[in-house]
Amino acid sequence: MKRIAVVDEKGTERVVIAAPLPDPIIQGRRVKRAAPASGILIFDPKGNERGGYGTSDTADLGAFITLDSERDQVFTAYANAVSEATLSVANDKHDIIAFSTYKQPVLEIVQDKKIIYKQPPNAPDLH
Repeated sequence: MKRIAVVDEKGTERVVIAAPLPDPIIQGRRVKRAAPASGILIFDPKGNERGGYGTSDTADLGAFITLDSERDQVFTAYANAVSEATLSVANDKHDIIAFSTYKQPVLEIVQDKKIIYKQPPNAPDLH
């Protein structure tokens, strides 16, 4: 792994640039990253990952920007290598509003982990 870290006066990493990115720290615990990626991460004063800008190290070659709460990813902008994109905003209850141009335009609203609105109705699920 190649990496550069910016550390604050207390010794906490606040910005990491790495290829590949390390697994995230969420509420003080390191957990498995969903998929390998490289890029830039930002951390809060407690050392928790709070977002990043990166590229996927998998076959889809996606590029993404994320913003995280202390517990979950709540904002994601994702672009794949063939000019399709998805934007998603969520809360800690996993209520989600997402829209995408993946394969076709889709708008989806998820509440209590159930899709309550999707247009067009026959489009593939985004979550």
